[in-house]
Amino acid sequence: MPSALHCLEFVCPEDSTVSLRCDAAQVEHLRLFLKVAIVEQLLLRLHAGVDLEVQNPFARLRDFCGYFVLSALPVGCDALDDVPLRMAMVPDSQSKRRLIAAFTANDALQFFVAAREAAAQTREEQLVSVQLSGLELFGHLAGSSADGIVFNACGPTQPIALQREVTKAILNYP
Repeated sequence: MPSALHCLEFVCPEDSTVSLRCDAAQVEHLRLFLKVAIVEQLLLRLHAGVDLEVQNPFARLRDFCGYFVLSALPVGCDALDDVPLRMAMVPDSQSKRRLIAAFTANDALQFFVAAREAAAQTREEQLVSVQLSGLELFGHLAGSSADGIVFNACGPTQPIALQREVTKAILNYP
């Protein structure tokens, strides 16, 4: 019999004949979805300046290992080895702020790439996807000259912008 970690069965409380079985891959996908949903809600609440309503919210943002960024890589270069991380920026229509593009899930990254490619001319760089932990992402932002960060700038969820100063709280508080 499969362990609870590898298989889940959901039974509808109103009708015990209705059930849903999930294999290990589906369970892992569901877990990732829930982690992303929690991180996105924390970021939205942080942006709105409202109570984060969970214990150790900043630790959750730091510990999340599913953030994505796009880094520019010279055409013809095969890997990021020995190449500094040069994160893609979000166009800022309101002013000339430098805003790093970051993503909470791969689908949000793909929306950004599609929008960017639709507006692209020829480029001397290629973009590569880099997965980072929150500690890596917010640490990079804190040490950069960027003014802030925008999560999921092109959807599918609401874009979430944070000023660079917010990284101090994320990096230093529980």
